[in-house]
Amino acid sequence: LLQHCMTGKCANAATEYLHLAKDDAQLFFTGAARCSEVAMKLESICQECDLSIGLFWEDRYGACRLAGGVLRDLGDVKLGAFLAASSVCSFEPLSGIPGRALANGTDWISDVQSLDMTSFPRLGPATVAGLHTGFAVAVPGGVAEFLSKQILGEDSKEQLCSRIAEVFGSCPFGAQQDSL
Repeated sequence: LLQHCMTGKCANAATEYLHLAKDDAQLFFTGAARCSEVAMKLESICQECDLSIGLFWEDRYGACRLAGGVLRDLGDVKLGAFLAASSVCSFEPLSGIPGRALANGTDWISDVQSLDMTSFPRLGPATVAGLHTGFAVAVPGGVAEFLSKQILGEDSKEQLCSRIAEVFGSCPFGAQQDSL
């Protein structure tokens, strides 16, 4: 099923993931203390806000590259395959959810399954994993992206993006700030 929905590097990474046993929610996050801190923040937001997956995209030379991610349900191999497919992607500013958040401060897509592969290159693995709403917030050092198996309404956008900014210690672009 996964191979029919994906092509190229995404399909290979997702298929490889399905053959690996993963027993740690903090996928890709190993070593540095900073990575552990980011993983804990992603995991906390996923739990608190009932989100399926949290990804951290580092801003490297003006492009977003995946530094790591956490899954809410470790037994969901389709989510793991989406995470693996994401690991071979990078996003320039204004490209994909992470790239648009990097350029604009935030990005919100109510249902990624309503897009095409050009607008959402990870559409195949997202569809297989049952993911719908995707959104991201620019945070210090990169972009925090989250996806949900539910379609979240626009009324959730401000609250979720503000919460992510609060946890990561940033202010989403366009958010009102008190003047001194």
